[in-house]
Amino acid sequence: MGRGRGKKDGKDPNKPKRPIGPYMCFVKEERATVTERNPTLPFGQIGKILGEQWRNMSEADKAPYVAMATQDKDRHTEEMKGYVPPPPKMDDGKRGRGRKNKDPNKPKKALSAYTCFVKEERPKLTAANPSLTFGQVGKALGEKWNNLPEKTRAKYQKIAENDKARHMAEMQTYAAMAAANKMAGGKGKKEKKDPSAPKRPMSAYTCFVKQERPKLTKQQPNLSFGEGGKKLAERWRSLDAHQRAPYEKAATADKKRFEAEMAKFNGK
Repeated sequence: MGRGRGKKDGKDPNKPKRPIGPYMCFVKEERATVTERNPTLPFGQIGKILGEQWRNMSEADKAPYVAMATQDKDRHTEEMKGYVPPPPKMDDGKRGRGRKNKDPNKPKKALSAYTCFVKEERPKLTAANPSLTFGQVGKALGEKWNNLPEKTRAKYQKIAENDKARHMAEMQTYAAMAAANKMAGGKGKKEKKDPSAPKRPMSAYTCFVKQERPKLTKQQPNLSFGEGGKKLAERWRSLDAHQRAPYEKAATADKKRFEAEMAKFNGK
């Protein structure tokens, strides 16, 4: 007798459901209607009808389902942040492939508008409904987001735009540090930079860090460079537009300085 296929490891019931695409959002909404109209058709033929309907739809008709899929993707991203996978099972004493360690100093990814909304609303919803599971809370937040007025959504879109600017500024600093560390490690010689070349312009965030890091270091001398960077990033995210204005102004002035110096440098 041939051996049957081995049993797959059980799926973690606490793992957030994977996001669904626009077509699946359409199918989820329309299958019941098509089935009601064609009660004698098997499951597969119902699927063919739905597929044909989808192919004949215009981009404008598909747009709501594309939006639903985008929201579900944001839901999945947010839920995965709070998900802790179970430890890997041991097989005959052999360990599975380990993941590459994540750099703790790498800036956090920019938040989407939906994630900003969830970050603010999840604690309130959990406090009001302590018996709900993590997934049920996620579903409730998704429904609430879908019914949110455009004016209210604009608030979270603005927060997301600010966080995207923060991420871009932090990534510039991070990339520069990574390049410097690579050169210090001796991995391949790079062309030497002209010491007389103008310094690159600073972003608003870099202007903020330049002013605030010495104060933070004085207040908390035991903080590592990376920990200090995280605290400064948190402070930056909490600033409103009025508080950021001086740093935006300083960044604009420094950009003009750089452009003027580069014009002079290139004209040598």
